[in-house]
Amino acid sequence: MRSKIFQILLLFLILLSFNLVLFPSFNNVFEVENLRILDIRFSYTHDEIILLFNQLGEVGRQIYTFQTAVVDMIYPLVYSIFLYLLFDLALGISVQRKIKKNIKFLPFGIAFFDYLENFNTLQMLSDFPEILNFSASAGSLCTSIKWILAVIVLLLLLGIVIEIVLRIKRKRLIIIDV
Repeated sequence: MRSKIFQILLLFLILLSFNLVLFPSFNNVFEVENLRILDIRFSYTHDEIILLFNQLGEVGRQIYTFQTAVVDMIYPLVYSIFLYLLFDLALGISVQRKIKKNIKFLPFGIAFFDYLENFNTLQMLSDFPEILNFSASAGSLCTSIKWILAVIVLLLLLGIVIEIVLRIKRKRLIIIDV
C-alpha cells in the first residue's frame, strides 16, 4: 500500500510539472494572445483549425508539432497510470469494490482517445493548409470523447471518495455513541 501511495504521489508531481511548467512554457512561445490549442478545446471545426494553424505561423506550427509529438505523447501515459492507481487505491478502501473493479481501467480509455487526437493533430499539421474535413471531424470527435471520459472518471472518483468519507464518518459516530 505504501508503495502504491508513493507511486501516486510521484506521478502527481510529474503531472504538476507538466501542467505548471511544460505546457505553460509552450503556450508562452506562441505569440498569439489567449491561444487555445486543439487539445484543450471540447470540440472544433475545420475552419477553427485553419484559423489556429494560420495564427500560429510556421514557427508556431513547428513548436506545436514538437509539443504534440513528444510532450503530449508522454502526458497521457502519466495521467492514465496515475488515475488507474488512484482508482485502485480508492476501490481497495471502498465497500463496493467488487461492483466497481473494472472502472479503474477507464483512464486508459481517456489516453486512447488522447493518442488518437494527437496522431490526428500531427497529420493535420503535416497536411496544412490542405486539411480534410474528415480529419477535422475525426479529431474533434476524439477530443470530445476524451473530455467526456475525463469528466466521467473524475465524477466516479469523487463518488468513491465521498462514499469512503461518509463510511469513515459513520464509523466515528458509532464509536462516539458507544
